[in-house]
Formats: sequence, C-alpha cells, structure tokens
Amino acid sequence: MLVAVIATFTLYLATPALALDSGIYVDPGTITVPGQSTKITLVTPLRATGTLNVTCVQSGNSWTASIDTGAASPHMQSWTFPTDFSGANTNTLGLYTVTAKITMHVGQYTWNTSFRVEFFVYPELPLGAVMAVGACFAGLAGYRKLKK
Repeated sequence: MLVAVIATFTLYLATPALALDSGIYVDPGTITVPGQSTKITLVTPLRATGTLNVTCVQSGNSWTASIDTGAASPHMQSWTFPTDFSGANTNTLGLYTVTAKITMHVGQYTWNTSFRVEFFVYPELPLGAVMAVGACFAGLAGYRKLKK
C-alpha cells in the first residue's frame, strides 16, 4: 500500500505542468469549412480586463466580447468564435484578426493574432475514376453475356 502511494506521488511530481505562456491563442488557426468554429484563449500573468475584437478583413465586419481573466490563477479566459460573439459567423472566406486590448494594474497592452477561413476539398483519388470505368465495362460485359 505504501509503495503504491509513493509511486503515485512520484508520478504526480514528474508530470509536467500544462501551462501556457502569456498571450492570445487560436485553435484551430485555419478553419477548413466555412461555418465551423475556433477557440480563442487569452492567458495573462495578472488579472486583466478589457475587450476582445474579432474582425473579418474581407468583409470589414467586427464583433466584440468583454475580457475579465479573473483574480485567481491561472489568469485565463476562453471564447468559442462565433458562438460567444453576438451575430458573428465564419461564412466569409479569408483572414480574421483577433485583437485583445487589456488593462492590468501594471499597464495597458494590445495583443494580436489571427485565423483563416478557407474552403478545402479533398481531391478525388484517381482510383475512383478507374473503378467507375471498370464498373461500366463490367456492366457491358454482363449485359452481353446475358443477351447471348
């Protein structure tokens, strides 16, 4: 029993911390199907308040959310775009800029990042065309066999 407790404690101490550096992160950075969502995460070293602005460069549309990373550590806040932004969408292809204007007790800062919305189609495999032609010839051969 004591060995199991010591082993568990040792594994716990050896596990690296899952902490992000201060900054603003977008995951995924590329949306491959218009209309899907992305997660925006803001990590600050201290409590921060302010506004988060997402702008579609191509259309000029802009959406805003409030920032308050909280007093307790870790000072982090996450949003799902477009769900957490009133009237927002990712239907327009192109670049979306993300700007966090934050105030901490040590000063005011502006952090930027971006994500893209692209239309990506998986290319058809050449094997599909070969199989379609083969099915046509097989159907023709079967028809001729039945006709005789």
